Amino acid sequence: MKNILVVDDDRASCELLREIFAEQGWSAETAQTPERARELARGQKFDLLISDVNLEAEESGLDLLRGLRDEYPVILVTGFGSLEAAVEAAREGAWDFISKPFKVEEVVATARRAMERASRIIAEDEQPEPENISARLADTGLVGRSPAMIELYNEIARVSPSRSTVLIMGESGTGKELVARAIHQHSPRAARPFVAVNCGALTETLLEAELFGHVRGSFTGAVADRRGLWEEAEGGTLFL
Repeated sequence: MKNILVVDDDRASCELLREIFAEQGWSAETAQTPERARELARGQKFDLLISDVNLEAEESGLDLLRGLRDEYPVILVTGFGSLEAAVEAAREGAWDFISKPFKVEEVVATARRAMERASRIIAEDEQPEPENISARLADTGLVGRSPAMIELYNEIARVSPSRSTVLIMGESGTGKELVARAIHQHSPRAARPFVAVNCGALTETLLEAELFGHVRGSFTGAVADRRGLWEEAEGGTLFL
């Protein structure tokens, strides 16, 4: 049976999570202070720690995360969801991040995913490593703390360290460039240029010249050599 340690200064939240996990056949111990959480952690074996970030104590959920992340996966919960909070949680080694008010199915799915992933890592004799995400915070323009936005923040935190191409999908005006900028600002490329190109506003010929540059006289109006945007974005991010 899976055993979960729940930490929240609100007793009602602790009991709610205990009941949710009991319905899944999992046991749960609750603590309302970091001190009690550490006491339980010393005396029992847990498969997962779920802690509120903002505890009415000298220590926060992030402090618990730093102290216990090497023992088992940690999921942080907060009523103040933001991109900065999600990135900070991921940077410190949290396996996931949930915003209050949460949905039962979201909590169950997130907890199950974390424990299954931890079990696979143990079976493969590997050690989980915290995400190495830049803590540099900037005004990205992204706002909101709905479950959908929290999931978006988590995705940004997960893909930011990657060198892979990222496909951002969404209707016109939904903020795809804001997401691209957030990924850039929280990546190892943050100190390098972010170059956005509106491909739809350029003809095929001009698009080629914009992306790859041109030399003087290569077409009408090319009065001087010009570097392409691929070169301008060297070491940074090119958003098309």
